[in-house]
Amino acid sequence: MNSEAKFTPGPWEVEQGTVHHRGDTVITARHAGMTSETPLAHVSNVLGDEDALPDAHLIAAAPALYRALEAIDEAWRNKG
Repeated sequence: MNSEAKFTPGPWEVEQGTVHHRGDTVITARHAGMTSETPLAHVSNVLGDEDALPDAHLIAAAPALYRALEAIDEAWRNKG
């Protein structure tokens, strides 16, 4: 991967909370250097969507997934 990643470093965590009086799931960033929790995304489950929480966990896994892809890319480039 040739370009530098441009996203909030992980880990990202999922918290179920209330946003604007809705029962949204909130994805927050937690990493060294942050003085407070910063919401990254709101996954709406206002209509009782049963996929909202799994979707939030998938989004929160993005930094770890990116690191895994970088490792695969590096291993592929350095093979035999």
